[in-house]
Amino acid sequence: MADHFPLEIWVATVSRQDEEGSSVAGWGSLLLFGPFTKPIGGGAAGVTPTELELTALIQTFGAVKRPVSTVITIVSPSAPLDIPETLVRARANGWKNDGGLEMLHADLWKRLDELLAPFDGLIKWNWVQSSGPSTSDGAYLVQARRKAEAELAGELKKHKIGQAAQ
Repeated sequence: MADHFPLEIWVATVSRQDEEGSSVAGWGSLLLFGPFTKPIGGGAAGVTPTELELTALIQTFGAVKRPVSTVITIVSPSAPLDIPETLVRARANGWKNDGGLEMLHADLWKRLDELLAPFDGLIKWNWVQSSGPSTSDGAYLVQARRKAEAELAGELKKHKIGQAAQ
């Protein structure tokens, strides 16, 4: 039976840095499939923006039960990762960079590649800068961003960043 609607995934990432340069970050995803909505998220300390985005995608696609036509929109303050192109190039180069060394975050790229394999030809990728569009899709962007902010707040509290010394 063919699906009459695609799975929509909205992913947002946020991070903060304290005065010592420690980074704490959060991500949130909103999965929409017909009448069903599922928010998921997570956070981490000491991660790069690339690690955060890859982790968000890995956790998000790990929550998807079966491959279906998917439209994914990544909301990010930084330049977009070209996920499909990077995966094709990385696979072809044996997960090595142009200098012959293992590519940065190869473990995350490989895991994402495994999760995306069943979706071959089923994913449409979009990228939106954090300011986001002012379209009807804006509500989904806001929900994904709120989830990311909530996860970030939890990480900030856990690592006692931005709190007065006690």
